Amino acid sequence: MALIGELHAATASVLGDCLAQLSRIGATTVEFDVSGLRFLDCAGMAIFRQYRNAFEALGGSLVIQDDSSRALRLLGVSGMGRLLDGMNEHPSATGTP
Repeated sequence: MALIGELHAATASVLGDCLAQLSRIGATTVEFDVSGLRFLDCAGMAIFRQYRNAFEALGGSLVIQDDSSRALRLLGVSGMGRLLDGMNEHPSATGTP
């Protein structure tokens, strides 16, 4: 699933509703391409954390991919880099250049 634009307090609930629906219909793994995000705040990161935990409890995962590494770098600097699958593939996710 590609995310484009901004993910913040005013938009995070839309993503949360989408992920809740996916969980209700039996999805256990969701992969996001966040290279199109121009802005990501703590509300967006909280949705990623919440649903990563939910999908893990079902035996699945929430995977974040970003060819540009902008969002991954932010997640890494915030300490969430270790919480999301796919982060270890990107050195910049740890906050190191």
